[in-house]
Amino acid sequence: MAEEAALSGPFQLPSRYPTRPMTLSPIRPTAAAKPNRPVESAAAEVAGAVSNWPFQLARATAVATVLLILFGGSVTTMGAGMAVDGWWDAEGHFLPFFPLDKWFRDLGTFVEHSHRQVGILVGLLAIATVLATWRLDRRASSNRWALAALVAIVAQGTLGGVRVLENSEDYAFIHGAFAQAVFALLASTARVLSPRWETLRSRTGLPARRLVTGVAIMVYIQVVLGCWYRHGLRPMPIGDLRLRLYVHVGLAVVVLCTLLWLGRRLSGAGLVREGRRLMILVLVQVGLGLGAWGHWEPEAVGLTEGTLTVLHVLGGALLLAEIVGLALRTAPAGESPDADGGAPATETVT
Repeated sequence: MAEEAALSGPFQLPSRYPTRPMTLSPIRPTAAAKPNRPVESAAAEVAGAVSNWPFQLARATAVATVLLILFGGSVTTMGAGMAVDGWWDAEGHFLPFFPLDKWFRDLGTFVEHSHRQVGILVGLLAIATVLATWRLDRRASSNRWALAALVAIVAQGTLGGVRVLENSEDYAFIHGAFAQAVFALLASTARVLSPRWETLRSRTGLPARRLVTGVAIMVYIQVVLGCWYRHGLRPMPIGDLRLRLYVHVGLAVVVLCTLLWLGRRLSGAGLVREGRRLMILVLVQVGLGLGAWGHWEPEAVGLTEGTLTVLHVLGGALLLAEIVGLALRTAPAGESPDADGGAPATETVT
């Protein structure tokens, strides 16, 4: 036993306690110890965790609003805003259950009542979007966007109802001008609710944001001037009408040059598709406006003029929505584009 207890060295264990070489197991990284990943990968993971339903409903709302604008533009073109007496109490019937025989009694009634029914559909889709976003989308800004879209739709519908109850051309003008802003909001809501929104954000800096926002304001002013001209088209004295037309056309030239320049700048900053789409939209919009102007007759609206005019109204809405979408996709340099995260800005449109 003494031999077993003998030490072969001052710091070695007795032989009865055999020693084993000490090995260190490699440390396996946990989720918190993962190396830094590109922001795009993190955004892609966020996209995978977000439900697609709020986006699909928001997109359906925006698409239905395109149809609503077409019917609304046709109502103004035909002068059919008072074709159905009353609002929710439409000629003694609850609006959604307006009788089919009255609905199809003439073209003006069909267009006006179809406009109202599509408006109800848009409202229901917006309500569904709010509910789906509240239940399925945890991003901080999503609920605010969906709720803002619903409030705007309710306000727009109320304007339309008051226009009918008061038989007011002033309310008709406000209703038409606000419709363009509402559509831009709905299209923006669909963009923001997309699961891929953060991966779609461009990396343009603060100068680009200010520039695109300023252009969006200018485009909306032009849209309002178009409504101002359009709602005075038939009953107004020809001298006043020419003044409205000259103001609208004059700003149209400025808008055209600005958007073509901006489209080229966007293409130069790597946003080729966005720049090309913007230039195509503005050129088509100018062509539609010139076509409607060339077919104008003071006595009555012809089929060609009416069709081109309604498409011109829709073109203005699409152009405004595109510009607002570009403004949303820009972010100040060095900052995340959203409180929920996103890629920092690295490029600047100058």
